[in-house]
Amino acid sequence: MGSTGKGFRYPQYTDTPDIPRDLGYLAADVDAYLDAHPGPQGEQGIQGEQGIQGEPGPANTLLVGTVTTGNAGSSASVTITGTSPTQTINFTIPRGDKGDTGATGAAGPQGDQGPQGETGPQGATGPQGTGVNILGSYSSLSALQSAHPTGSAGDAYLVSGDLYVWSINTSAWLNVGTIQGPQGEQGIQGIQGEKGDKGDTGETGATGATGATGPTGANGQDLTAVFTISQKSTNYTLVSSDVGKLIEMSGGGTVTIPTDSEIFANGSTVEIIQTGSSQVTIAGDTGVTVNGTPGLKLRAQWSSATLIKRGNNLWVVTGDLSS
Repeated sequence: MGSTGKGFRYPQYTDTPDIPRDLGYLAADVDAYLDAHPGPQGEQGIQGEQGIQGEPGPANTLLVGTVTTGNAGSSASVTITGTSPTQTINFTIPRGDKGDTGATGAAGPQGDQGPQGETGPQGATGPQGTGVNILGSYSSLSALQSAHPTGSAGDAYLVSGDLYVWSINTSAWLNVGTIQGPQGEQGIQGIQGEKGDKGDTGETGATGATGATGPTGANGQDLTAVFTISQKSTNYTLVSSDVGKLIEMSGGGTVTIPTDSEIFANGSTVEIIQTGSSQVTIAGDTGVTVNGTPGLKLRAQWSSATLIKRGNNLWVVTGDLSS
């Protein structure tokens, strides 16, 4: 491979022909020569036309970040953080010198009452006071003053229910109020006591003289006209309107005699009949005593019984009964 005086390589006859290789050598040698020997700078070209104006950018938003109080005597500083269009400005402002005391302001409104504080320690025992000695009573203050123009510490008198005490400070009788407390509320009713035993029967008194014949009474009611049959299917509690009625129980169950809150006069009677095959039982409500023998059940279908009131919450049953 040969070379020119400027360093350009070229093939010789003895070299193996290779056109791509030789062209590559030539291109590389030309680039190297031009880099080493640049030409003179040319004249400045003419100025190009001004380009079109770009669109306005977004408005910048400046937010206030922190405001810090610096030490007294330090310099104020401002820093901006972030990038447009959103940035934050932070201030550091040095503390100023302490100013003069201002004038006293007007009194503010009274605040709410605070919570009650804890109980303080018990104080020392005070000196023993003067006792009161009630010496008597008078109908009026003037009567007391007339009888006792002066008194001693602790002297006291009742005047129409008020207590007057001799005051050693004012040298006069001082009304300290009534000594009777206000009437208390009525207490709750006590529990009713148990019924006492029946007392012994007293001796029969002498027969009194026969009194005058009284006027003839009004005609009595016809019992056949007021006798009513009331049919019930099962459990039933008597009411005062059942007096004089016949209660037919078709489905068995219990006939209950209520307490005296349901008014039955002593001597009232109610008839009961079992019309069905299911047995009927007679029972008293709480506090009601029912007596019968040999028991308080109707014996069979078509058995009947009479309920008779003997006294307060006290009944007897007679009839076709079983235990």
